[in-house]
Amino acid sequence: MKQAAYDEIRRLIVTLQLRPGERINEQIVSDRIGIGKTPVHQALQMLSAQGFVQIIPRKGIRIMPDTLHDALDVLEARSVIEGELARFAAHRSDTRIIDQIEQNLALGRRAIKQKDFEDFTQIDRSFHEIVAVAAGNIILSETLKALHDRIARIWHLRTWKLDHLQKTQEEHTTVFRAIAARDGDAAALAMRAHLDTLRKNIVDARIVT
Repeated sequence: MKQAAYDEIRRLIVTLQLRPGERINEQIVSDRIGIGKTPVHQALQMLSAQGFVQIIPRKGIRIMPDTLHDALDVLEARSVIEGELARFAAHRSDTRIIDQIEQNLALGRRAIKQKDFEDFTQIDRSFHEIVAVAAGNIILSETLKALHDRIARIWHLRTWKLDHLQKTQEEHTTVFRAIAARDGDAAALAMRAHLDTLRKNIVDARIVT
C-alpha cells in the first residue's frame, strides 16, 4: 500500500494535478486516492526525501515547485550518467536490445505522425530506460530512474511543439546508430548532445523560474 500510495501521489504531482506550491495534508491525500493515512504518510516521507514535497510541521505539506536551477542540476546529472550508460550499452547490448530500440523508434515515428504528445512522452522515457537496461548496471539505472522522476513534470509545464519531438526522435536515432555500431564514444557523445538540446529548450522556454 505504501508503494501504491507513492506511485499515485507522484503521478498527481508529475501531471500537475497537484500544482507546484499547493498546500495539502495527509487526510486530503488519503481521501483523494482512497488509501489509508499510514501508507500515505510513509509515501509522503519518501516524496519529501526526493524533493517532491515539503513537510512543514503543524502546517501541512507543500508541493515543491521546480526551479530552473533544479532542472539544470538534474539534467547535468543525467548527462553524466546517461552518457556512460550509452557507452556501456554500445559494448554490452545484444540483438534483443537492438530490436527493442528499433521498435521504440518506430513507435516514436508513429506518435509524431499522429501528433500524440502524451504517447511520445512515454516512448521517450522508454527509450532511455531501454538504453539503461542494456548498460547492465543496476545502480546507475536506479539512479537514473530517480532523476527521470524529478524532471518528468517539465513535460507537463508547457506545450511542446512538434519540431521538439522530431528533434528528439532524430537524436534518439543517432544514439541508436552508435549503439548498434558498438561505438561507445559516439554513443556517449550523442546521448550528451541529446540532453544538451533538452537543457537549451528548457532555458529558452523559461518554463521554470
